[in-house]
Amino acid sequence: GDVIKYAIKFMFKATSNEAKYETAIAGLQLCLSTGAKKVCLRTDSQLVANQYRGDYKVRESALVEYLSKMKQLASQLQCFTVELVPRGENIHADALSGLASSTLQDLKRSVFVEVLPRRSTKTNGEYQGAENDRVLVERLNLIEEVREQAALRMQAYLGKVARHYNRLVKIRVLQVGDLVLRKAAAV
Repeated sequence: GDVIKYAIKFMFKATSNEAKYETAIAGLQLCLSTGAKKVCLRTDSQLVANQYRGDYKVRESALVEYLSKMKQLASQLQCFTVELVPRGENIHADALSGLASSTLQDLKRSVFVEVLPRRSTKTNGEYQGAENDRVLVERLNLIEEVREQAALRMQAYLGKVARHYNRLVKIRVLQVGDLVLRKAAAV
């Protein structure tokens, strides 16, 4: 099937578990808006996967609401499965998330997601967050520029450190005949 990759930007503080549920719910909403009928959610969150399957009991009241919303959305699909991916095999998502959190300081929490609809449709579903999706795709397209800006900031920082260090160095001009202490190699 087709792979849809997108990023979610949370403008509120969220726990890690809430962020995983928010991501799953946004992914389901995106799939439904494109007309997908069969969806496989791949997540490295044992909590989300096992709570959805009923293997784990939901203890936090906030997570009860998230799970309910997730099940409500999943019920609109012909087929919905949750696949638990070991964190070691989720290198791509971890790398993108780490890069975003280290270079885009204005993000409160970013989660990068791959959605795998089993069948492509040509229908244009109306998605409420279309503008948000456009901005997120635009930011991902500009990731090289963000890296370059980070490299420039690093160079400026290194220059500042060098200037500070050089101010502390006392310049002494040596003349022919001056005695210089040199370090002898250990024998």
